[in-house]
Amino acid sequence: MKCETKFCRGYANKKRYHSPFCSKCRSRRFRKNHPAMAHFLDLKNRARQRGHAFTISFEYYYKTVWLDSGYAEKHGKTKECLSVDRADNAKGYVEGNLQVMTVSENSRKKFVPYFKNKADEERAIDETSRLVSEAYPELLDAGAGVW
Repeated sequence: MKCETKFCRGYANKKRYHSPFCSKCRSRRFRKNHPAMAHFLDLKNRARQRGHAFTISFEYYYKTVWLDSGYAEKHGKTKECLSVDRADNAKGYVEGNLQVMTVSENSRKKFVPYFKNKADEERAIDETSRLVSEAYPELLDAGAGVW
């Protein structure tokens, strides 16, 4: 049986789904009518594919991410749009570990090491500076110690 969506070439399986629409049109209609649930299920599937824990409920996600953060109006793929991120990457998608940030901030985060305290961060910066100055002494500015 042909799908009832205008200009669709797909076929609906009347016996299996009891729907006059093909699977692609059913999926598109669901995503259009229930965007929060569709995004929640996408997040859950990506977590499963990557092997991360996923213990949040839809109610928690809907309240904290979708409504409170303004994610519903500003999600997307451009740099100003919002994305869902895990604050601590060692944990999975669990309550209290989700944060909403722009796509550019989330992208930048993977290039900056994460430190739990300021002392560890300063130690890593000093170590990196030392290694660079040893490897490339010609970059040092005439004994000033600044490269």
